[in-house]
Amino acid sequence: MTAHWALEVANALLFAEPRRISALLSQELRDSVLHLPLHVDDETFRRAFANTFALAKTHELTVYDAAYLELAMRKGATLATKDVALTKAAKSAGVPLL
Repeated sequence: MTAHWALEVANALLFAEPRRISALLSQELRDSVLHLPLHVDDETFRRAFANTFALAKTHELTVYDAAYLELAMRKGATLATKDVALTKAAKSAGVPLL
């Protein structure tokens, strides 16, 4: 299974809050998913349910865009994007832009 699956689940939970589920239930579901017997890239999987989810929520991004932001932050990389929301989030997080 690819690590992208974790991003799909995290994104679904992000957009379910707060209209369909509470933040508490979202956190419980993310915690539960971490204990499923899955075989995925561990680092990306765990980050999708912690750092990446938090970045998406804080900056009002999709989990997919937040994954690029998290990677740039972690690697100290320059981010290339024309997306307005991702550009704003990168500037806020101190991530250099191309």
